[in-house]
This record gives sequence, structure tokens and C-alpha cells, in this order.
Amino acid sequence: MSAQQVERLTRPIGGERVAERTAAAAAFQELPLADKHRTPAATASPAVAVVDTDGGRLRIRERGLGGAAAAEEETRPGRQKGKQGRQDKAALLLTMASEVSASDPCPEIAETFVDPTRLLKGRREIHAVSAGVDGGVEAEQEAASGEEELSAPAQ
Repeated sequence: MSAQQVERLTRPIGGERVAERTAAAAAFQELPLADKHRTPAATASPAVAVVDTDGGRLRIRERGLGGAAAAEEETRPGRQKGKQGRQDKAALLLTMASEVSASDPCPEIAETFVDPTRLLKGRREIHAVSAGVDGGVEAEQEAASGEEELSAPAQ
């Protein structure tokens, strides 16, 4: 088939789809506010709904800059290192289902969730990154200092 034949066949179908979309949008606009966001009658609500969120930093550069031009851009006044980042936020909506159990299927808490030195190390890493320090304290030093903080009497 030639490109012209494909275009001739798809153009009327595309026009029909646009007309359907326009009619559906107009019908939605005519609904009262309370009915616009109502769940369809055939939809069953899930037993468990989950909102999984995440965020991070994106490094943003001006278009067309690369190599030496990007390095020069970072050193320009008002463009100090770390100022090109933007916040990235995302969410994922999920439904979950599980079988009912007479007892807890996992009664023991995982060791990583109860290890206080792990929490101290994570806190130090966050502070180091926010202070602009590259790298971090060695793992052995972390564990030793974490144990010292835990054994120190509370004030």
C-alpha cells in the first residue's frame, strides 16, 4: 500500500474518532458537578488501595550545552554547582489483594528494620549529601560510632 492509500483510509476513521471524543467531552460538561466524578456503577471498590510515592532530583542543563560549555555554565556567577537540579515527584496507584490468614504469615521483624546503626548510617549519609560532601565515612567507622551513640547515656 502506498502512503496516500493509507492516508485516504485513516482520515475518515480519524475524523469519526475526533467526533466521538468531542461528543463525549460535551456530554461530560453537561453533567452536574456531583455526577462528573462518580465511580461507574459496574466498578467494584478494591479491598486495599496503595499509593506508592517517590521523589528525587533531576539535573537540568540549558539546551545545547555539553562538554566544556557545560563546565563553563556551572562556574558562571549565579550558576553555582548544584543549582541546576529540579524536584521530581511521582506517584503510583495500586490495588492489592491477599488471602485471609489465621496467623501472621511473617511474625518476625526483619533485622534491617530493627538495627539502629543502620538508621544512624542512613542519617549521616543524608546529612553528608545535603552538605555537599562527596563519599562518606567508612563502614567500620560508621558501625563503631553508631555503637558509641547507642551506648551513650541519654540526657
